[in-house]
Amino acid sequence: MAVVAVILLALLLFIRKKKAAEPQHSTHYDYLKAASYITRDNKQLLMSFNVSWHVADAAVFAKSSPGNSITLAPLNRMIYSAGAEVVGLHNLSEFVNPDGSKTSLGTIEKTLQTSIEGKLDKNNGIVIESVGINSVKQP
Repeated sequence: MAVVAVILLALLLFIRKKKAAEPQHSTHYDYLKAASYITRDNKQLLMSFNVSWHVADAAVFAKSSPGNSITLAPLNRMIYSAGAEVVGLHNLSEFVNPDGSKTSLGTIEKTLQTSIEGKLDKNNGIVIESVGINSVKQP
């Protein structure tokens, strides 16, 4: 019985030590309100996005934030800009169609993430975790 207790205590201490060594970060979610975008076939869409991100390097992030304030405006502008670029590469049918057979939203979301990461200053300490399309509709 004592041997089992010692083993359990050792496991508990090992797990606690491992958790303390892992970098801690919290994920932030930005839900951007719908904006108007033009597709490759010149159709107008109203789309909204959500982006999950976290601060990977707090020191770098603090240096890149003026007055140590967290402002999401630059990140939001990058997301809207990436949205305009990526939507413009696709036809309406790739976003919306009656049977869903031609939609490729997963691929478009990955392209959006890559585009946002390309616009993101590598010296700001932020990592984009995922980009999702919340809604797509024609006005």
